[in-house]
Amino acid sequence: MEKSNFYKYLKQQNKLPKSQSTTDASGSDHNKVKAKLFGSKSINTHRINLNRVKLKSKIKHPPTKDTRLKPWFLDFKFLATSCLIFLATQVFLNFGAYKDFLYIKYLQVFDIENNLQTTAFKARQTPNLNTFVELNTTQKQIPLYDFEVMPTDFRILIPNLNINVPIKEVPKNNLFLQDWTNLEKDIQRSLQDGVIHYPGTPTPDLSGNVVITGHSSYYPWSIGRYKDVFAVLHNTKVGDLLYVYHKQRKYVYQIATIDSVYPKDIEVLADNGDNRLTLITCTPLGTNIKRLIVTAVPIEQIK
Repeated sequence: MEKSNFYKYLKQQNKLPKSQSTTDASGSDHNKVKAKLFGSKSINTHRINLNRVKLKSKIKHPPTKDTRLKPWFLDFKFLATSCLIFLATQVFLNFGAYKDFLYIKYLQVFDIENNLQTTAFKARQTPNLNTFVELNTTQKQIPLYDFEVMPTDFRILIPNLNINVPIKEVPKNNLFLQDWTNLEKDIQRSLQDGVIHYPGTPTPDLSGNVVITGHSSYYPWSIGRYKDVFAVLHNTKVGDLLYVYHKQRKYVYQIATIDSVYPKDIEVLADNGDNRLTLITCTPLGTNIKRLIVTAVPIEQIK
């Protein structure tokens, strides 16, 4: 058989592969021949064969992986991400309440007066009977009474918390009809304009348990300016004074106890035969899990 031109060319250039026996005898010569034929990027047949063997073994015996899902309470990343999302949402929805709470806390820590703790406000709380004015025509001395102008509406002031808000009466028709669904709607509508005097409880001019309630936080898209008016009630302390104005009379109370109860504990609305004022709001801030109960006792009534 006639040899091809390509074979002749390889023979002239001395590039013909050696025999199988020679290749088997010297692996290095075999590698040199492959380098001459295919260049420096020759394929290592031994590695290819090993890889094929490994691939076949993986196909026949695939590695077992634990595909079982971990419970959510054991997944640390899931828990951490969920907590961060919850906290961010909570702060965003109740930013006003947290801001007021931290502001009052800042004033209390650094002993800074707020608008209701100024010298002018404090001076109006006690009549100035030590100042006199002398008339030119007589020798009599007339005491100068630095009197306080009473608000004409139903109102509560808590100087240490910078609270000065109106108290709204809730229509009592649904209370008499025992229509609790519509009564709750009346309460929510009244809370848009201030805090409320809880229906069915006495007013300050009568004996018993006067109950006033207000929002500590509420939906930011709801109507009204008093969605978080009682958020700062969490900063109150036993011994703080508060003032209630009703029918142009001032009633002074002092905070006696601070407690928290669950919503089902309605005993806080009961009349125990004593005179007291009960302030109620939701706690913790941004939730309605429990109710913060602040009880105050009357110490003075100024007509």
